[in-house]
Amino acid sequence: MKKFVYISWVAAPHVVKLCEALQKYFVAEGWFYDVIGTRAQWWQIPLGNNCKIIPNVYFKRRFRYFCFSHLKMLKTFQPDIVMVSGFSIPANYLAYLWARRNKKKIVVFTERSRKKDGTLRTYNWTWKILRFLYRNVDMVMVSFDDILPQFRDEFKFGDKVVISQYASLIDDYLDHPERDITKRLNFIFPNRLVDIYNPILAIDIFANVCNRHPQAHLFLNAIGDLRNQCEQQIFKLGLNNKVSFLDNIKKWDDLGEIYAQSDIMIFPALTSNGNFTIIEAMASGMGIVISNKILGTGNLITDHYNGFKRSPVKDDFIDAIDCLLQSPQLINEYAQINRKMVQPFSVNATAQLYSKLIEKLFISLT
Repeated sequence: MKKFVYISWVAAPHVVKLCEALQKYFVAEGWFYDVIGTRAQWWQIPLGNNCKIIPNVYFKRRFRYFCFSHLKMLKTFQPDIVMVSGFSIPANYLAYLWARRNKKKIVVFTERSRKKDGTLRTYNWTWKILRFLYRNVDMVMVSFDDILPQFRDEFKFGDKVVISQYASLIDDYLDHPERDITKRLNFIFPNRLVDIYNPILAIDIFANVCNRHPQAHLFLNAIGDLRNQCEQQIFKLGLNNKVSFLDNIKKWDDLGEIYAQSDIMIFPALTSNGNFTIIEAMASGMGIVISNKILGTGNLITDHYNGFKRSPVKDDFIDAIDCLLQSPQLINEYAQINRKMVQPFSVNATAQLYSKLIEKLFISLT
C-alpha cells in the first residue's frame, strides 16, 4: 500500500476520522499544525495512532503556519503522496518543495478563494505568484463542484483540478427520529455568531415565529464575536426563556443529541463558503431554511424540493418557515430526499473518493 500524509491546519474531528478511514486504501497519517486553533474546546477528540501534532510551529494566531519540523517527519515517513490543505500556508509550500525534490506526488486540497466580503478573488498578483510557486503541483482537489472554474480557469491550473469534498461525520445522524412539529418546535442556528452568518437576523426571525407559536424554542451557537449583541437582542425582544446558547456541549459527540432535538435549521447568512452544518442538518432529518447566499453545500438545497432557500431578509425566511408550519409533513418528506443526498459525504465514502482520485493521478502520470 502506498503511503499517504494529509497535512492540515487543525485536528478537526472530520479530518481525524477521515485519516482512520483512509487506512483501508493507504498507510495514511494526518499531521496538524495546531490542535483546534480558534475552535471550541469540544472540537478536540483523541488523535489515535494515525494522527500527530507537528511540533515547533510558528505564527499560529495569524493562521500562516511556519515550521521546518514537518520536513524531518516527511523524511522519516517517506510518503508516496503528500496532500496539503491550502496554498497560502508557508509550511505547506515547504512540504510541496520537499515532495518535488524527492519525486513524491503532491496534492493541494482547497476551498474557494474569497475576499473578506465573500466575493471571489481574481487572478491578481498574489495568485499569479502562488500559481508560479505551485506550477508543478500534481493535483488540486477543490472542496465542492462550484469551485472548479475558479482554480481550473481563473487561476489556470487546468486539468490538474478535480472535484473533491470534505468528509462529514453524519453516520449516526442518519438514524435520528422523524420530526413532529405539532408536538415540539425547536429551531437551531448552529453556526458561529459572526457578521457574515447573520445571527441577529436569525433571532429577529425566531421572535416573529415565537409570537405566533409560543411553544417554540431556539438553540443558538455559543461562540463568536457577536455573542454580546445576540444576548442584548434576546433581552430586548423578551426571549430569555425561549433561547438557549449551546454552552453545555462538552465533547464532539454531544452535538448529535443537539441535532436530534432540533426540528428546523435557520441560517440567513450574508455570505458563506458552505458549511458542514447544512449537511449535518440534512442527515439528521431537520427542516432546512437557509440563505441563497451560501455557496458550496448551500447548493444542495433546492427551494420547495428538499428545503427552503431564500434571500437573507426577515420576511422571506418567515414565509419559508410558515410553509413548514402549515404543512408539517414536508419536514419528513424532505428528510427522505436529504438523507439519500448526503450519504456520499460520509467519512467512508470520502475516503473511497480520495483513493479513486489519487489512483487516477498515478495512472495519468505513468
